[in-house]
Amino acid sequence: TGAVVIEEVNSGDIVAISSKPDFFQNCIENYLDSENKELFNRAVASYNLGSIFKIIDAIVMLESKDNWNEKYFCNGSIELGDREFKCYSHDIGGHGFVDLNKAFATSCNTYFINSVIRIDAKILIEKARLLGLGSVTGIKDQGIDESKGNIPSTNNFYTSGDKANISIGQGEIMATPVQVADIVATVANGGIKNHVNIVDSIVDDDGNKVRQIKQKDGYRVIEKEIADRIKEMMGCNR
Repeated sequence: TGAVVIEEVNSGDIVAISSKPDFFQNCIENYLDSENKELFNRAVASYNLGSIFKIIDAIVMLESKDNWNEKYFCNGSIELGDREFKCYSHDIGGHGFVDLNKAFATSCNTYFINSVIRIDAKILIEKARLLGLGSVTGIKDQGIDESKGNIPSTNNFYTSGDKANISIGQGEIMATPVQVADIVATVANGGIKNHVNIVDSIVDDDGNKVRQIKQKDGYRVIEKEIADRIKEMMGCNR
């Protein structure tokens, strides 16, 4: 059970998309009441984003400050007011000393919470919006119904606990696998976000193009130097 989306980095084209479990198209009636929900397209449905949001954390952190080389000690949890936020390493006593690179590679919750609570939540939310969260990607106009997901309003007041939830992709943040693929493609494309396409054009029986569907607009949402730094972090094995 799950979904896979593959997006071509330079163009924004969806070159493969799959939702599992799938179904036999000639026997739709067999799935109408199925508990496995084979007819439900998980690739365009919304889910809690979770630690994928740390990509956005890292982008905003690097935009706000060049140097994040200082070490932070992760003991497995962090307390904000009367709330305790646990890292997945809690049961082994935490990650120990980590910097941004190691925290990103190990997906250290406490490091990112400790860093993000110093940043205005509205900046994080706006960057998430620029990267496509909270709105349809464009394939809806090309015949594939999709959820727009959800991001919190920039008009709200955010406590440190609220910002902690945002930093690890919890709470109100919802995204689809297509949106996630597009975030990663935008980073891989050096910070240029392309229009997401799943249909190129309509052709007749002879293969002649009747109508162009694909949109080719793109715009910068991340500085290239920061996108390149994130790419290096996503490729590290620390």
